[in-house]
Amino acid sequence: MISNAEEGFKNYQMLYHMGVHLIFLNEPLINTSVFDSTRSNLLKVDISTGDTAVDTFFKGNIDLINNFMMALAEEQIKAAFDQAEKEVTDLHSRISQGIKEARKNGT
Repeated sequence: MISNAEEGFKNYQMLYHMGVHLIFLNEPLINTSVFDSTRSNLLKVDISTGDTAVDTFFKGNIDLINNFMMALAEEQIKAAFDQAEKEVTDLHSRISQGIKEARKNGT
């Protein structure tokens, strides 16, 4: 079981690098297909100009964009986990309050 957002993201990364396609019904922006489509479009760009300095520059920029996309996915995944954790905490609180109220009313 995943205990926090950081662990959830590490699992996301591990599964992504293993080639597992992840789909989140409530958070479609963090589906691995979104990251894959952006990354594959970047990889299709022909950066071979024949000039080593220019090619290195473009490859570095593509790497930066890929890193940015993964960092963005990390933020979104952590936000989704934080929201889910808040919902569970709120649910536990409401259940506890309901039980206290029921006991007070003799049920």
